[in-house]
Amino acid sequence: MNRLRREEDTDVAVFGHVHHAFVRCTGGVTVVNTGSIGLPFDGDPVIDLNLTGAAVQLRRVNYDREKAIRVAKEREMPDVELFEEGLRTASYPYFKRVQKV
Repeated sequence: MNRLRREEDTDVAVFGHVHHAFVRCTGGVTVVNTGSIGLPFDGDPVIDLNLTGAAVQLRRVNYDREKAIRVAKEREMPDVELFEEGLRTASYPYFKRVQKV
């Protein structure tokens, strides 16, 4: 964040892909992680959405998880059983597979 602050004139940095949504302020920069659309691994299997404007706000929105699972199975997604478990439990089931190897 210090390097970002030195090299860029920004008040907000937004990123994602770590599956945990949060908003933090550090070094004068508001850091926003949007979480994961569909696979938030914090025990709440609802989409994390980031809304920006005058303030940053994280909200939960329900979506059709059963349809997402059905489409994944229809398209023969690799490791679909782990994907299904992740959607149903909002946990990271892939560790189970790694530990078995």
